Amino acid sequence: MAIAREAGPVGSLHEVREAGLDRDDLLGIYRNMLVTRGVEERGHILYRQGKIPGSFYTGRGNEAAAVGVATAMRSEDVGTPLHRDMGVHITRGVEPWRIFAQYMGRQDGPTHGRDGNVHMADSQLGLIAMVSHLPAMLPTDLSRDYEAAASLGVSPRAVYEAGLAGALCDEETRERLRRIGQSHDWDDR
Repeated sequence: MAIAREAGPVGSLHEVREAGLDRDDLLGIYRNMLVTRGVEERGHILYRQGKIPGSFYTGRGNEAAAVGVATAMRSEDVGTPLHRDMGVHITRGVEPWRIFAQYMGRQDGPTHGRDGNVHMADSQLGLIAMVSHLPAMLPTDLSRDYEAAASLGVSPRAVYEAGLAGALCDEETRERLRRIGQSHDWDDR
């Protein structure tokens, strides 16, 4: 039987230290949440003024989740944030001015003006652009997982099988993953 417990707020600095954080870490996390909210609010204003083409989606109310996940990532970890995960970009080091350049399709944005306004990533910072949360994008994400698995000495077959068991996979995606898995000569490390 699985047991789950509800996470409660951290009540003391002692609990924060037990989690491996200090006051400066907490201030950095809070700063990243504020910057994330500010970038998205200003972006939304520019969108309503017609200065940002296409569509615009914010992650308002999800700043803590995005910033928390990115804060927990190691520098060598790879992230695949979606359009509502601006806090991941901020926390990983994408400067706000580059985000606005991306919004406006400018050359100095992370994709150099070659992608939609909210679909961006900077591979130098360990980010891969995901244009959809749908299962069709899973093979793109898994290909990077295969590389990471190999570098850690983990069998890529384990990554492949984990992908097959994923709750978001539809039949078409499972079939694609089967073909990917069959086209490689995996060893079982």
